[in-house]
Amino acid sequence: MTKLIGVMSYQGGGDLHISALNTLGIAHQKITYTENFQDLDGLILPGGESSVQYQYCTRFDLIGKIKEFVKSGKPVLGTCAGSILLSRFSSAKVEGFGVIDIDVVRNGYGRQINSGIKISDNDNKVMFIRAPLIKSASSLVEILDTYQGKPIFVRQNNVFCTNHHPELVQLDSSNILYKIFGS
Repeated sequence: MTKLIGVMSYQGGGDLHISALNTLGIAHQKITYTENFQDLDGLILPGGESSVQYQYCTRFDLIGKIKEFVKSGKPVLGTCAGSILLSRFSSAKVEGFGVIDIDVVRNGYGRQINSGIKISDNDNKVMFIRAPLIKSASSLVEILDTYQGKPIFVRQNNVFCTNHHPELVQLDSSNILYKIFGS
């Protein structure tokens, strides 16, 4: 049976995730606000502008749908801005959904000029683009990779978060997208 991965595609890197899933041979579907999440085997909240994505989710009542999907036990990945949305982050413009026990700082790795490919502590290529910093994680959160000793890929049950962009590097079986959704 082929898995079907939904990619939230209202703003940001949705199309880049779809292209990466194509390359990795993983079935996918663009998700906006009208789709039913029940037929999905996984869900990706891509990078982009977290405040714009939050407004979209609020406007179209997606927060409840996403939280229900998390409860299904199926894998959910937040990439960069997606990790901000899934976290406990709180600001005047964004209220994280609180489905993973991490606290983040928007643009914690610097501005656009600081963006680029880095090598993680586990020797993986990672692409930071105005990346949020995972400043803390509860004991419920498993740290899967770090950069300079700081978490960059984490998991709590079926919720995964990266502050980097796996859709832009090493599109093979070592890629995070493949590890989460490809088997």
